[in-house]
Amino acid sequence: MAGIVHVLVLPFADLVLLSTHCAWFVVFSQLLSIFWLREKWNPRYDLPAMICVIAGSLTIFAFSNFKEVNYSVEEIKGLLTRTSSVSLIVGFGVFFIASLIIQNMIANQLAKFDRDAEIALSSNANLEVLSTITLTVNDQSVNNDEYEPQKRSQRKLIRTIQNYPGHILGKISPTAQKLKPFVMVPLVLNAINCGCITGMNTTFFKYSGEMITSKEFNEAPVLCVALIAIGVLLATLCVHLLNIMMKVYDNMDVMPMYQSCVFSMPIMFGLVLLDEASHYTWTGLVGIFAGTFTCLLGVYILYMKSRAGDSPDESEKAVTGFINEDDNYKK
Repeated sequence: MAGIVHVLVLPFADLVLLSTHCAWFVVFSQLLSIFWLREKWNPRYDLPAMICVIAGSLTIFAFSNFKEVNYSVEEIKGLLTRTSSVSLIVGFGVFFIASLIIQNMIANQLAKFDRDAEIALSSNANLEVLSTITLTVNDQSVNNDEYEPQKRSQRKLIRTIQNYPGHILGKISPTAQKLKPFVMVPLVLNAINCGCITGMNTTFFKYSGEMITSKEFNEAPVLCVALIAIGVLLATLCVHLLNIMMKVYDNMDVMPMYQSCVFSMPIMFGLVLLDEASHYTWTGLVGIFAGTFTCLLGVYILYMKSRAGDSPDESEKAVTGFINEDDNYKK
């Protein structure tokens, strides 16, 4: 419902101004978690995080352009075909393809770790290490008579790599040891992709909304329908990428990264694709970027809160319980 309302008001407001709704989502989700889900309020993290998000949103609001800017069909065609817009869209396309290649490489490395664990289980090598690692990445006991090979999920493998020191991982799989610093890279890449896709499809919806509200639809019906269709496809792709992130990584890792990118990227796309940067002075642009940075700082503080209670014993217990029960285990 919120997404539909957001699309409907796009033709009547500046995209930079409308992007602040993502920041307020962080605030209200925290309040609902505290008062509805009865989650614990931690003033050390929650208070400064909310102050940063609210202050950043108000800063962006204060420096935003409140004048309604209308775009004719010719202006929209000019904005879509100018060098900066084409460069941004092509640059995102190259980044998206590169991210798919990198994620495929990391997936292959995870599969190699899976095979290394398989070999270790079948040979009973390094029994002392097996008792801490292979029992985590596998649902069965280390017993050659009862053991049946099975493919482990990426979520289990990544959780194991995250929660065990590199020197222990290296005794079972040198691949896992090398992969440890890069295990969160797919999450970062997909979050950036989601942010760019949100910025692009929001811009396309605004273009089409401008043509419809200005009654210029008949002048370029093919362009208007194409922009709507592309926007819908991009929104579907964004949901697909979010589902992938939620499937492989923990919610506490996914949501701050996702919210940060979905909040900040549309501002960049609005400034470039809609040429909203021309409506601001340098002071206004500095204020907007300062507000954006402040909001992102608040989201980062919330991320630090989610990790603050993790101790080695708790992490190991969470991993073991997570692996032994199912992929939906939560701390």
